[in-house]
Amino acid sequence: MIFGFLGTLIALERAVAIRKGWIYLSPVLFSLGSILSLFQRDLLLIGVLASFILAFAFFYLIKLYGFRFQWFIMALGAILLGIGGILYVLGFSINFVLSFWLSFLILTIGAERWELSVMFVKRGGRNFTFFVVVLFMCLTSVIPYDVLKGISFLLTALWL
Repeated sequence: MIFGFLGTLIALERAVAIRKGWIYLSPVLFSLGSILSLFQRDLLLIGVLASFILAFAFFYLIKLYGFRFQWFIMALGAILLGIGGILYVLGFSINFVLSFWLSFLILTIGAERWELSVMFVKRGGRNFTFFVVVLFMCLTSVIPYDVLKGISFLLTALWL
């Protein structure tokens, strides 16, 4: 679901926005990798490649238009998705892997909302508080404690 539907959808959304042929490879590989992984777990690596192409797309935007915190966070989310996919293929527990995959979704949604807040909400501390939430979520992705991960999700929800 995360690779096949949400990864494909998010990558396709960015591909349409960027309008470069190479980025369309990402949604295609997300779809292909998720379908093929139903038959052989190792084939999820195709989706992992898609996640790194998506991350590269965000860095490409930064190169073109200058540093935007939200694009960096979305790239970080795509990288976490890819790392989670690699860990899944290597046989790590699904509970551990899910923290990486969920971080992709939450960081992407959070960064998109942050982007909107830049345009519509004028309040101090927005950047710093979001940075702290993102940092905490990244740290809890690699620490196998569900309580800490839950706290990071709660902090993200409060920020949103």
